[in-house]
Parts: sequence; C-alpha cells; structure tokens
Amino acid sequence: MINKSVPSLKNCQVELHKNQAEILYTNSQIVSCEGGKLGSSHPLVYLNMGEKDFVICPYCSKFFTTNKTKN
Repeated sequence: MINKSVPSLKNCQVELHKNQAEILYTNSQIVSCEGGKLGSSHPLVYLNMGEKDFVICPYCSKFFTTNKTKN
C-alpha cells in the first residue's frame, strides 16, 4: 500500500548550485524520488532522513533536506 502522505518531487522546492547539484527542500523527513528527467528516471524509492536533516537518493544523487539555511 502506498502512503499518499509522502511528498513527491513536485512538493519540494528545487535549487541548483554552480556545480549543478540538485538540492530539494522539503518539510517531511520521508521523501520519494523517481529520477525526473526523461531518460534518467529510476524506480520509485522512498527515502527516510531518520535523525539527519538530509538524505541523498542512491540512484540519482538528488539531495533532499529540511535545512533551509544556505552557506
């Protein structure tokens, strides 16, 4: 059974930095990812940040975080 309360990429704010690393800001400790760009998608995965404020997708390396502080 799929938990519909898990935010998808469309519910995250996206920011690109100079090195083109994608950082997605979210309000949830659990996120879902399925790649995104045509040809570079991957199976839908659910990622749990646990006690951290970030998680990195093992397939596409997207960086999801609840920390909105910018360096």
